[in-house]
Amino acid sequence: MIKDRLGVEIPESEIGFIALHIHAARQNKKVGETIKDTKLLMDLVNIIEKELSVNIHDTGLTYSRLINHLRASISRMEERKYIKNPLLDTIKEQFKESYKIASKLGEYIEKTKKIYVSDDELGYLALHIERIKEVKKCVTESNQA
Repeated sequence: MIKDRLGVEIPESEIGFIALHIHAARQNKKVGETIKDTKLLMDLVNIIEKELSVNIHDTGLTYSRLINHLRASISRMEERKYIKNPLLDTIKEQFKESYKIASKLGEYIEKTKKIYVSDDELGYLALHIERIKEVKKCVTESNQA
């Protein structure tokens, strides 16, 4: 918009800096907090990728959904707004591996942000992890065909 309206070319690094300020303002946070939150999200994605031996960045919509869920979930936890997961027992039983990975993420969030992560939130996160496993499975099967 700056280039179109003002005819001024801005370097990529400056665009990123402006974007950080806009995002921080929209979240009503300081830029430093936004940077820490972004690093946390990337660390969480890296943990999932390592645990599942998958590159989530290759699956655009799946990655987008995961990031949106993580942001919303962390925001709820910071505000101490806890939600109920009526499927929690089923998730724990049917998606044990995904729930175990979600628990690792929960521990990391608790350690990093000093906030409580409920089992209900872990259950919802396990569903996202399960979806990533399914996408990976579909990709693997189509590559073998």
